[in-house]
Amino acid sequence: MRMFKAELLAKKAVSPNVIEFTYSRPLNFNYLPGQYISIVVDKITNRSYSLNSPPLNSETISSLVDISPGGKGTTYLKKMAVGGLITFKGPYGHMILPDKLDTYKNLNFIATGTGICPFISIISHLEGADFTGKINLLYSEKYQNDLLGLSNLKIDNIAISLTREEVKGYNYGRVTAYLKKLPREKALFFICGNTRMLLEVIKLLKRDGVKDSKVIYESFYY
Repeated sequence: MRMFKAELLAKKAVSPNVIEFTYSRPLNFNYLPGQYISIVVDKITNRSYSLNSPPLNSETISSLVDISPGGKGTTYLKKMAVGGLITFKGPYGHMILPDKLDTYKNLNFIATGTGICPFISIISHLEGADFTGKINLLYSEKYQNDLLGLSNLKIDNIAISLTREEVKGYNYGRVTAYLKKLPREKALFFICGNTRMLLEVIKLLKRDGVKDSKVIYESFYY
């Protein structure tokens, strides 16, 4: 896989534990919405981060990073000053839109935490695509303060749940409790988030008769 270098242009806190990192887009770096890059942290360590920027952004790319784990990757990025350079490989990932969008009436997205990151890219891209169906989203965070802004996205149906506090206007509990809200007619399911959630959602969808070929997923953390 080809290596690229990019300059860190901006760091912006978008929630108490998430920072959006914006980089210059290297020449000839092309990707599809939903894909990710692997940043070189040191000689033996790489860390994968989904891109939340749509590919139509010609000058920059960006990623939402949960800094709370405090691992090698997050520590490396937190310490980097604006103007610093990252080295990365990519793009990677198969969680991308199908060639024939008109096959589907519903695109269903299920995300926890920064698993929403690739879906921001995909949904932003869909605004300029020839898709006439519905965009449906289940999104869960622990607390209201953790929620990432999605108001600029065109989403037909959205259900947001909080798992650690009850707040008026939001569902309470894990995304698995609200899967029935997602339509099944000519539907394609995208899942991204922690592995436990992902495996449970796949199991429940399969139990409901959803074919494996209609479920696309990516998992980066436990």
